[in-house]
Amino acid sequence: MKKVFPALLLAFLLLSGSCSLPGAVTTPGGLPGGETGTREEVTASVPETEETADLSGFDENSGFDERGYLLNVRALGYVTLCDYKSLEIPEDALRVSEEDLQNEIDSLLENYGEYEKITDKVIENGDSVNIDFIGSVDGVPFDGGSTGGAGTTVTIGLTNYFDDFLEQLIGHRPGDAFDVEVTFPDNFGQEDLNGKDAVFATTINYVIGEDVLPEVNADFVKNKLSGSAWKNERDVIDALTDLILQGQMREYLESTLPTLCAVKEIPESAMEYEETLMLVYYDEYAKSIGMTLDTYIKAYQGVTSVSELKDKFRETNEGFVRNMLIYQAIAETEGIIGTKDSARAYLKTTGIDDVDSYEDANGANYLHLLAMQHDVIAKLISYYK
Repeated sequence: MKKVFPALLLAFLLLSGSCSLPGAVTTPGGLPGGETGTREEVTASVPETEETADLSGFDENSGFDERGYLLNVRALGYVTLCDYKSLEIPEDALRVSEEDLQNEIDSLLENYGEYEKITDKVIENGDSVNIDFIGSVDGVPFDGGSTGGAGTTVTIGLTNYFDDFLEQLIGHRPGDAFDVEVTFPDNFGQEDLNGKDAVFATTINYVIGEDVLPEVNADFVKNKLSGSAWKNERDVIDALTDLILQGQMREYLESTLPTLCAVKEIPESAMEYEETLMLVYYDEYAKSIGMTLDTYIKAYQGVTSVSELKDKFRETNEGFVRNMLIYQAIAETEGIIGTKDSARAYLKTTGIDDVDSYEDANGANYLHLLAMQHDVIAKLISYYK
């Protein structure tokens, strides 16, 4: 299974400005000097050097053990913890505004919203339309050319259909049944369809309107949230308010702990792991856009070597390691370890139910690291309730 970008590395990539989205295949922004150019132009203009980084055989889970701890590192030997049990969170950091609460309510309701089905509108460019069709060539239906009556939604001007299929919907109305005539491109990919004229017997079902959200009331809780512990509207409001407060506490603790706990030294093994991890993901990103790591870092990071790249992001990488050490030091003190069960509980809070697939993609040790860090913050929050 293909690896996904771990959260720590995604944060690094975003902070360093190296990409807009992990795995994106578009070339990153302008060159360091403000210049721009195609990938081919950039590659041709940047000379290769002999310095390379040997990234073969690197295992992203090699930096942690089965508890989610930094491998062979006792964090309490590097960290002087503050009195985290006695921390006070300022009142102004824990205020739930009406806007905050409404955003959470809207986020909940969006899972239960239903869009309006418009049946009395002339279709225009930009409309999202639900249609059914049956495609045929020379009067004979072909495999894969029918919606089977299940309907499919397309957006005119946005959805990518061949020829002018979607444009021929313009001017019609829901309920209309008509033929859409198109020609398959020569390189369509199916020998029996390449370059052929086709007819799609098409029916327009409806135009998709705006989402209509339900209201939070007794009926909504009873009918839509029956599997929850919530019994009425007040329970929903209280639960969402608590969710916001916990998020605010989490944000405050995550930003404050590094300023109150002293990291006396950075373990060399942890720093080496973090730097190698950085190189691995830059290398993977460079390959995804058809470049070598060497060319990429010169063109888009403004450095001439891997060593300079490490120097450029030394402070960032040290910050990551410091934070991991602080979390782990608290975990060692509190007896918290990352396990598959704790990881499962954590991932459910993020909407991920398939723990096994996540573990296959990221590795057990990394998964336990995330769980351990989440449980550390949860433990700290429990001291302030």
